[in-house]
Amino acid sequence: MASKKKEIDDLCEKIHQIFQAVAKENGYGFDDNPKSFCIYSKRWHSVEFHFQWSKDHYIVKFISYDSKGEWNASQAIISIWTYSDAFEFLAAFKILFDMPAKRKTK
Repeated sequence: MASKKKEIDDLCEKIHQIFQAVAKENGYGFDDNPKSFCIYSKRWHSVEFHFQWSKDHYIVKFISYDSKGEWNASQAIISIWTYSDAFEFLAAFKILFDMPAKRKTK
């Protein structure tokens, strides 16, 4: 039982580290808390996602901002259970990040 908990804790930590490294490498914004973090573009009109650890996986929500600049989270849109899930999400995030919109640096 203890080894299963360690395995789950390692998964949380390593997935967080993967997202942190990719964010740094690509110039994405990143909030540094392993149990609850965001990865986002530093541009207006771009994408942002919030990750919340839940026992043995991350729950991912899309973040939007209202006219007052306050953020609103969608309902859960993705779950990250494995390293493969993390890599697939990052590939999709890169595609969304690269899509043009009325973007300027924040």
